[in-house]
Amino acid sequence: MIFEIGMLISGLVVLAFASDKTIDIASRLAATANIPPLLIGIVVLSMGTSLPEISNSVVSTVSGHPEINVGDTFGSSLSQITLIFGLAVLIAGPIKEGRRDVLLLGGCAIMGAMLALFAVESGEITLINAVFLIASYFILIFISNKYTVKKYAAPEGVEAKKYWPRADRLRGSGKLLFFLIGIVAASILIVNSTVELSREIGIPPYLVSFFAIAIGTSLPELFVAVSAIRKGQDELAMGNILGSNITDTTLAIAAGPLIAPSVLPEAGLAIATGTYLVFSSIVVIMLFAWRKKLDRFAAMVLLGLYAASYLFLFA
Repeated sequence: MIFEIGMLISGLVVLAFASDKTIDIASRLAATANIPPLLIGIVVLSMGTSLPEISNSVVSTVSGHPEINVGDTFGSSLSQITLIFGLAVLIAGPIKEGRRDVLLLGGCAIMGAMLALFAVESGEITLINAVFLIASYFILIFISNKYTVKKYAAPEGVEAKKYWPRADRLRGSGKLLFFLIGIVAASILIVNSTVELSREIGIPPYLVSFFAIAIGTSLPELFVAVSAIRKGQDELAMGNILGSNITDTTLAIAAGPLIAPSVLPEAGLAIATGTYLVFSSIVVIMLFAWRKKLDRFAAMVLLGLYAASYLFLFA
């Protein structure tokens, strides 16, 4: 069991490192290509920090373990909107934002969670479900872009790196490919160690992925949020976490089934955790909108919501 835990932790560390490097390089290449900073922030950053979930979705589903895909996706989304939001506030300070933007962007995140729950209710994720979720991703991101925060900042340092020397672009593309391969390799290691670990301790792979893997794949959002808050970019912190939730519950969860439609062996757990994710998302967004900020008090409520998920499932 110690070996499996070590492999799982190693895979998560490699996944976090490779994802961070991929985001940085992709942002540089996008800025060099004169892609607008807003589009870089909304698409590159939210999709980039969700690369671990997207990669795990494809690898786990294709390898015959779709429950790991759903468990990681629902667990990451819950971790991000409760645990990561709360820790970011406790570490870096409060997040203040207007009620309108919180409700609109938060509403999109809630809608994404509800659509994901709807997709798994039948006990399988079909090709039609996958296509519908991916289409929903683009619609929700479009709404987020058009009607919410217009100062959704570009990733840190993009402006300074806007004019990347032409000679370095090919090298950058090679590095991007290298780290993408690293992400896939780490995902394979994580899926295999999760299956073996679940057998060793007698806990379903779904729960291992929902709690253990989900925290690891949510670390990029924590790093981005803490950095953004400390720099006074509250919009970026809020937009990244909620944008990542939209990406996870639509694009990420559908990435694997788009290639290999699958039946969920633990559909009951998926429905229970999906329902709790929707409930928690509504509570967090209502609290955020009511107070127009997330402070230490709100952070403790969010951490309590996350802790309650253990009691909810294991009870």
